[in-house]
Amino acid sequence: MDKNLDHAIEAQEKFDYYFIALIFSMLGLSIQTAKFSDALWSNAAEWFGWVCLLISGLSGLFRIELTHPQFKLVAKKNALEREEKNLDKLRENGVNSVPVFGSEDLFSVNDLILNKQTAIGKVDKLLGDINRKTGIMLKMKRRLFIAGVILIFLSRSEVPIIKIYSAISPKTSISNDRMQKAQGQITSHKIAVNSSKKQPYNP
Repeated sequence: MDKNLDHAIEAQEKFDYYFIALIFSMLGLSIQTAKFSDALWSNAAEWFGWVCLLISGLSGLFRIELTHPQFKLVAKKNALEREEKNLDKLRENGVNSVPVFGSEDLFSVNDLILNKQTAIGKVDKLLGDINRKTGIMLKMKRRLFIAGVILIFLSRSEVPIIKIYSAISPKTSISNDRMQKAQGQITSHKIAVNSSKKQPYNP
């Protein structure tokens, strides 16, 4: 196998392991630092964010589990294709039958080529199933990770968003000023009532 391909596969495996560790680290940290509020949408976003990160991490683990049989099948397919090419060269050179390892009998080259092609077809089918599953797992891992991060970000942004909106909204600031003035008037009225009660009665 090409050395560049070996390095690419090794780098991809390291990235997959790092990414999965990052997902579960973010999940654990978000659970430990969670602070639920009275807002239902914020709590729901937090919970769904955890679910997305959990499924994303598990999808990555299942994908890594499938890569090992995938590599074995690729190696098996390459070996079968090499054997088929060798048998095809023998047939082109006029060889009709050859011995098989572990047997003293001679077998037809055409039959052996047909057997190799059948075996390659079976391997291709298995590889197709694994590639389809790994493709689904990869999409789930990426999309659910992004969704989980966005949901948790929205959940944790509830208080800052409200404070920013209160600071930049003129209507909100006017209503806050009115509330403060009303509270001040109520407080002054209470002080006046209390002071009148404390004064002695002069008939």
